[in-house]
Amino acid sequence: MKALLAAKNYFSTGDVKLKKAAVLLALVGLGFNPCMAETIGRTNLQLPAGSWSVLTEFDGNLIFDKHSKMPLRTKVFKLVDGAGNVNALLSVTSTDAGRGSRIRWISQQCPEPRPKYFTNDFGSNKQPDTRDCLVVNSAFAPFKFYKEDAEVVQALQQQNIQLFTSGYSLRTQYGSQAGTYLSVNLMTTKKFLGMPAGRPEAADIHEVPEALVAWGETLHAAVKSSVNSLGGELILPAIEFAN
Repeated sequence: MKALLAAKNYFSTGDVKLKKAAVLLALVGLGFNPCMAETIGRTNLQLPAGSWSVLTEFDGNLIFDKHSKMPLRTKVFKLVDGAGNVNALLSVTSTDAGRGSRIRWISQQCPEPRPKYFTNDFGSNKQPDTRDCLVVNSAFAPFKFYKEDAEVVQALQQQNIQLFTSGYSLRTQYGSQAGTYLSVNLMTTKKFLGMPAGRPEAADIHEVPEALVAWGETLHAAVKSSVNSLGGELILPAIEFAN
């Protein structure tokens, strides 16, 4: 944290690109290690280390205020190991920009928790001003999550990619009062380590491993920060797997 604060203070004036470079260098020192940059809508994504590549991308719409629509951009990335196995899929969905005026959210409700399925709506289900949700599923089945005609399933079939049948899903979303929206879903094999040294802030984690909830909470903070930032920078926590 001292490294990050020092970088921000050192470049408190001057060129914006230098400021961003200093912050990125500090985050690398903290273990965030971005190595691949992608743009999805307004979001500038810095992927962690690994052999990431784009699986597919597609557009959709976000419904708000009952009848209004806002364009959504989605990119899905795959992470392949040295043996050619898919260790993870990463889906990122973002608006191009906010509406600039207050909106009422009617979709993107956060689901209720259950055993091995941790959720936290941060109170947003009770009011229409924001959408705030973290879901960590330790009994995830990707082919139950995706319909047969989903773009992701079609892309896997077209590229002859075999996906794991069970694992983890860590997904989060944040929608602001001005209509800026970002959702991230990391789907992994059960070799994913999460954040082994982390301790979750939530008291009841519904039988989900602490390391997964701690990683999910860190992801959620990064997503919320990205939505509230001017540049939309999103730097993910480290994504690491057991040998």
